[in-house]
Amino acid sequence: MNVPLLTFQRHGGCLCPVVVTKSFSKGALEKRRRVMVQLNTENRLTVLLANEQEGWHQTVTQLLSPQGVRTVSARSGAEALNLIETTPIHVAVLDIQMPGLGGMQVVKIMRDMQGAPPAILLADHLTNHLLNEALGMRVFSVLGKPVDFNLLLDALARVVRRHYEGKWPGGRQ
Repeated sequence: MNVPLLTFQRHGGCLCPVVVTKSFSKGALEKRRRVMVQLNTENRLTVLLANEQEGWHQTVTQLLSPQGVRTVSARSGAEALNLIETTPIHVAVLDIQMPGLGGMQVVKIMRDMQGAPPAILLADHLTNHLLNEALGMRVFSVLGKPVDFNLLLDALARVVRRHYEGKWPGGRQ
């Protein structure tokens, strides 16, 4: 089975994220999952998945977990903000359309928070207006829905490279 992996390689003095595709047998893949789940969560990249669709959370968590990525889920903007304030989050993946506060409103509030994580927005329709507004609010990336897992992995790797280069996330940096 071919699996995209978020890995880290040394280049010079820094640890840089790289997405690679690796082939695993079913047994080897299951063993890798068990080992990754047992890792200390403080030394793992923690991604907030804020989206009201339960199935999406489960799918993305199952895809990121073998990469060593810890996920936390929120079903609303208010719940996402609470997690950002109380949990070490390294990247926030926010749906534009959530109950109550949408992803864009969450980003506006995050701008005033000290140590707020970089944000990746998810949108049904990518318009110039949306992209300009997101750029103005320093959103790291905007991805269209349905989300292509490879694009999400690439965006996460770029976030880590840009915001955590040379230091593995162990809390908010």
